[in-house]
Amino acid sequence: MSNYKTPEPEKGDDAYGNWSSAINEGKPSGHTYTCPEGTLMTGIKHKDDENGSTYYRCSAFSINGVVQKLRPGTVLKFPEDDHEKSCPAGQIMIGRSHLCDNDGKCDEKASSTYTCGYVRAL
Repeated sequence: MSNYKTPEPEKGDDAYGNWSSAINEGKPSGHTYTCPEGTLMTGIKHKDDENGSTYYRCSAFSINGVVQKLRPGTVLKFPEDDHEKSCPAGQIMIGRSHLCDNDGKCDEKASSTYTCGYVRAL
């Protein structure tokens, strides 16, 4: 794992990846974040309550110095307050969506989806 762009220490970037800008978790439309091509999601941090800001860390994924391509695979959907999920064997996390319920509420009882991806040999 490594940075996929020049690190910005003021954003919290480290040697293992780059953090996204703040994304409002509680927007009426929800939100979707997918890591850039050739990267995988290696961190999620959240500030304040369910309407606060969320940040995602993405890292370049390489084998023997060659950045690997990823292709979407399984999409997992579950209530946001259930965080005991992981991608199936052979897949890695590449994206997340926080959805709103039918009443337009985007709180911790609404659903989230996590997009997993397969590593594709070059």
